[in-house]
Amino acid sequence: MSGSTAIRNADADTMFISTDAGSLDSILFTEELYRRPMRLPDYSRESRALVTLTQALAESPDNILQILADMILEIFQAGSAGISLLAREDDGKSFYWLAISGKWKPHIGGEMPRDCGPCRDVLDHGKPLLFQRIERRYAYFKPVTPPVEECLLVPFYIAGKAVGTIWAVAHDDTLKFDAEDERIMTSLAKFASSAYQITASIETLKLEALRQANHVQELSQLLLHAEDEERRHIARELHDSTGQKIAVLIMDLAQVRREKGSFQKQNDILTECHFLATQISDEIRSLSYVLHPPLLDELGLVTAVQVYVEGINKRHMLEVNLEVDAKSPRLAPDVEIALFRVIQAALTNVHLHSGSKTATVRIVQDVDKIELEIIDQGLGFKMMDDAITIGGVGLLGIQERLQFIGGRLEIETGENGTIVRGVVPLTMPKRF
Repeated sequence: MSGSTAIRNADADTMFISTDAGSLDSILFTEELYRRPMRLPDYSRESRALVTLTQALAESPDNILQILADMILEIFQAGSAGISLLAREDDGKSFYWLAISGKWKPHIGGEMPRDCGPCRDVLDHGKPLLFQRIERRYAYFKPVTPPVEECLLVPFYIAGKAVGTIWAVAHDDTLKFDAEDERIMTSLAKFASSAYQITASIETLKLEALRQANHVQELSQLLLHAEDEERRHIARELHDSTGQKIAVLIMDLAQVRREKGSFQKQNDILTECHFLATQISDEIRSLSYVLHPPLLDELGLVTAVQVYVEGINKRHMLEVNLEVDAKSPRLAPDVEIALFRVIQAALTNVHLHSGSKTATVRIVQDVDKIELEIIDQGLGFKMMDDAITIGGVGLLGIQERLQFIGGRLEIETGENGTIVRGVVPLTMPKRF
């Protein structure tokens, strides 16, 4: 398409063709600014406007450029006003209409190549320019309604580099811009420069904070994985090494005990050793299971939880009722480990802090999610500032574990007890 450039307006979804037909002199009327009668400066109004913009910058920096466009429209009583920025993505080869107020507001979000409008001329000259009937030079504006009668544009810079223009448009001959308008527009361009730089810095800080948060989350997840692996290793060592040695000790002591000794005191000591060794064996077996139940790897979550609950009931720590479908299919290893740890932590909290003598563990698996509940009839606990406080144990870890597998934690607590609920989708959400 020789000598022409296709322009796409993002909002109107309209294709325009722009061809440089007229000269710059055919539309440039900057000298008129200084020949026209100039109204008296209203410094008070200008100061109030800048104060308002400064407050807006502090309160809502994401919207500051649109607020600035609205204020330009009001100050000049123009038909349209806005801010055009050079796009970073294509190294400044196009303008992006970031903020627009007035009759042209439907075109907000549009973009155009740098060489297809008066913003190009303003940046090339590096100073404010007044245009009339810009469609004479830029055919892009012929189908745009309402048409341009006059438009005043002022460049603004960051560190000496042009980044965009601010502009006001008159759609009929009832408004004629003058030198006072240029002065105010230049003042606002300085503010636009600062606002752009501040919002860009805030956006950079947000991205860095997000990156750091993701990094911290990844480190936390790695730590949890490392903890689970270390638990598994210690459990295996306790079972395979220490446990076997104690088993041999028990057998030896039993053999000595069966032999009739001549000394009653010796027999009493051997009896006590046998009793202690049996206790140690039971405790190591329990510790090994708590650290990492082998059934979790071998048979899955449901069986591991069943055995864990049976152990709690046998030790009379708590009376736990388990409601689960024994035929539930296996889940991903990370999900099963996380859910098992959630149940462990929640039941530990019930036993140590709730005052409840009973608890219910309910596991329900659907097609797209698995939901578990730990219910007690205890005293409940306090929720303060969105933090979970229950004896300082467990629940913050529960939150983290559920978050790492895409799940969420829900808590209902009151005088009649507490429900700790974990909901986990069976398809992990994508991370961006």
